[in-house]
Amino acid sequence: MAPAGIEETLAVMGDLQRVFESREDADRIVKIQKKCEEAMQLIASRERHMADVLAEMKEQLREAESRATPPEPESAHEERVDAIKEEARLAWQNIDRLQLDLQQLEQYREGLDEQFKSLEAKRKQLESLAKEEMPKTLYEITLFAHISSITWDFEEKERVKGYITKIEEGDIRNFDFDTKKISQFDLTNQLWDWIG
Repeated sequence: MAPAGIEETLAVMGDLQRVFESREDADRIVKIQKKCEEAMQLIASRERHMADVLAEMKEQLREAESRATPPEPESAHEERVDAIKEEARLAWQNIDRLQLDLQQLEQYREGLDEQFKSLEAKRKQLESLAKEEMPKTLYEITLFAHISSITWDFEEKERVKGYITKIEEGDIRNFDFDTKKISQFDLTNQLWDWIG
């Protein structure tokens, strides 16, 4: 059975390996940044579209006003006025709908900003934690490597590789385990057997 200090060191090493292998927070930040950019592009596109729609409606309103005073029978004039009023009513409905869309997009953008700030704070917290824990962990790993004579190869994430040097016996033993095919318990026991 492994001494308690070694088990704790192995546990810390496993935790650190999982933290540093995970790009989940960085991927989330990148996704949120992309969403922010997409939302900003969508807002800008909608604002341009709204400006175009409003300009077109103003032009239609000017044209409708100029047509509203022709020398025609009273009923035709009233029908055109009613049609213009209906167009104006529809135009105001469109304006209201576009303003509501703009408000919703602004709320969405604010939500993305909050998510980004939250993830940025989490990233800074993780960096701070890594800066605090890294020297201690590095010392423990160095001490462990010196005591155990294990040299690790961290090239492949799915494998535990390296070699054990027994200077007094003049022996070097390579090891290479697939973490999907061996339990952490069995792997630890095998390494301790070879060290001992």
